[in-house]
Amino acid sequence: MEISSLSKGLQIKITLKQGVTMITEHKTQDRVTDDTFVLVTVSGGIVGQVEFYYGSEQALLALASFVKEMNIERQDAVIYNRKGFFANAKDFLDDNDQFVIDPYIFDKK
Repeated sequence: MEISSLSKGLQIKITLKQGVTMITEHKTQDRVTDDTFVLVTVSGGIVGQVEFYYGSEQALLALASFVKEMNIERQDAVIYNRKGFFANAKDFLDDNDQFVIDPYIFDKK
């Protein structure tokens, strides 16, 4: 399955094959950027939203906001950047699946 999106001059194609998700194309009208992050949310195995962020902090804050309200049994979310996997919902859950913010997550990313 492929998802293509065009938003504010950013064109991105996400390819989902056998459980592997990768950004296969990433273009802007002016340049290719390494600071573009894509938040993909899933509900019941169906892609819910694809949102674009410029900068890891904005993307991580959006992911944290989603995780805080998500149904752990049915929903998931992940962030990708040009290099591939960046972060997912589990980064904001403790061992008991309770929402937490590790203060170092922003430093690690």
